[in-house]
Parts: sequence; C-alpha cells; structure tokens
Amino acid sequence: YLVLLVVEHGSDAYGLVVSGEGDSFQPVAALLKAWSVPFDIMRLDQQHLDASYLFRRSGKIRYGAVIWLADLSSYGTQDLASLEQATRAGTSLIAIDSRILDPTLNKLLGLKFREFYTSTDAFRVNQEHYITRGIAAGKNALPTHSHDYANRLGIQPTNAEVLLDQ
Repeated sequence: YLVLLVVEHGSDAYGLVVSGEGDSFQPVAALLKAWSVPFDIMRLDQQHLDASYLFRRSGKIRYGAVIWLADLSSYGTQDLASLEQATRAGTSLIAIDSRILDPTLNKLLGLKFREFYTSTDAFRVNQEHYITRGIAAGKNALPTHSHDYANRLGIQPTNAEVLLDQ
C-alpha cells in the first residue's frame, strides 16, 4: 500500500520542506497523512526516476500507486519507460491537475488532450463506482450550476474508464 508522491522541486535549499504557492503537494500530502497512507516523496530536482526506484530487487513493484504532481519541464531526463513498466506490472498512476498535457503520461493514463474549454454544466456520473457512490445517491452532490468560467482541460479517453464528465 506504499504510495510514491512525485514532485518537481522544493522551496528550500536543504530539501526539508516541499511547498509553494498554488502547489498541490501540501493538500495531497496532508490527505495521505490523514488517511494513514504510507508514502515516499520523490523530488525530481534531486532524484532520478528509474526502474531501481520503482521495483524491488526481486522484480516486484515497490509502490501500489504513484501520485504525479510534477510538471513537464521538470522531468525531461527522467526514465518514464520505467514508470510505464511499473504501471503494466500493477502500479496505479494518478496525475493531478494539468499533468495530462504530456504525451507519455497521456498514454499511461489512457487519455488524450483535446482542447481547453469553459463550461458551467453540472458533472454527470457515467457509471457506478465506489468513488462516485455518494454522488450517485445524491449525497455530497456536485453543484448543479456554477459561475466558474475558468479554463478546463478537454480530454478524450483512449482506454481509460470515465467515472464523471462535464
């Protein structure tokens, strides 16, 4: 159940604190701690992602999931082929925010970036799943109308399971 939290950099020179304005690291790390999920942090500015990091010596995967919080500019020299091997071996991959703009992550996630769009339509539950169970039952319902016209990422699934759409 070990999770690898991949971030691009830290804000301090000593590598003791990873934070930044608008960075999603803090809330994700806090959520994992609140849920008592054990996790390691990989800073791409200090460490190199490769098969030895994702697999044990026995060949078994080291992490049940990788949560990707790094932007494209920070992982040009990283070995994403090893990440692909790990996902084929059973490691789940969760990419937060705009990380799906990278073609390699698109392929691993089963998504294809289409365009930016704006919408105030309500979210729709496409299929029953434990993640959407409360929403489908009317609990924790998503707002039916919002005046948020911010840009969103229009994506098309290539082989991903779509639970919610807008």
